[in-house]
Amino acid sequence: MVESLILDALGSAAVSELAEMVASEIRQWARERRYGVSRAFEPGAGAGDWPLANQRLVFGRLPAEELGVTLTEDLLMRPCKSLTFVVGIGENVMRASQPFSCAGCPRADCPFRYVPGGGN
Repeated sequence: MVESLILDALGSAAVSELAEMVASEIRQWARERRYGVSRAFEPGAGAGDWPLANQRLVFGRLPAEELGVTLTEDLLMRPCKSLTFVVGIGENVMRASQPFSCAGCPRADCPFRYVPGGGN
């Protein structure tokens, strides 16, 4: 049981680290073109500004099966250690230094809130 919990936590940490790496690559690509990159938006996360149902929108624009990821009718991704997010990119997009930060989100009491340095 403990081993399963540890492996689950390690899997979650690995997915988070990979997401940060992908976001960093996106920011580098955009920086070379003098574009700004917004914070990351994940379907169903945060203040609910982007409902989980939009997971279908994301999957409709990706070669998900080619990537080995499927979406169930209940909007669960398989494998379960999968993550989707989108970012805005453009000349007039405000640059976010921390793409997965919750800074600026009105839900200050959210149990999943992450703000580097503890600020809001």
